[in-house]
Amino acid sequence: MAAEIAEVTRDVPRKPSGNDVQRAIRVPEDWIGRANALIPWIAEPGISVTTTDVLRACIRRGLEAYEAEQRAETKTPKKK
Repeated sequence: MAAEIAEVTRDVPRKPSGNDVQRAIRVPEDWIGRANALIPWIAEPGISVTTTDVLRACIRRGLEAYEAEQRAETKTPKKK
């Protein structure tokens, strides 16, 4: 996980990549606390990790999981 976050955080401050879009979303307050609790686990020496970095990584990992699930369902037709 730390290497995954490191990819995102090595260019601190984070510069837009040119294809980035900014979205404002509301999240439950406890998600912020949960994300903050992960910062020490994810952080590496010399790399600043923010709550936003953690949430971004969680979104990416979640999207990857849903995409894998979708691919699996597409390969295996649902029983009627």
